[in-house]
Amino acid sequence: MNLRLSKGKVPIQGKGETPFLLIDFPSEEEFKKFYKGHSSNAEMYWDIVNRLSSGMTMVEAGQPYALTRERVRQIEAKFIRLLGQVYWEGIESNLSILSTLSKRVVLMTEMKQTSLPSDGNH
Repeated sequence: MNLRLSKGKVPIQGKGETPFLLIDFPSEEEFKKFYKGHSSNAEMYWDIVNRLSSGMTMVEAGQPYALTRERVRQIEAKFIRLLGQVYWEGIESNLSILSTLSKRVVLMTEMKQTSLPSDGNH
């Protein structure tokens, strides 16, 4: 599962018997809070993950920055991994950053999955 297919949610690694959770996409302010210190390109990364979340392909999301599909995939993977860490650490320690980050959690198994034709862009 990726940002393009999760329709405004972020698929993070679950715990226990839940393989994945879909949590609300963070605001730009929340993104900057948890991404701080992980990259000097936070503005560009925010734009890329936001583009992916809105339905753009990896090629389309990376085009304004002359990034390859693989580099965009890496940026997306890092974003999902970091958000998952923040989410689970917040659950365990009640961090204030999570007060608005995820109001609703949807089990991925409850989502109806659709297959898209493979066009080589995702």
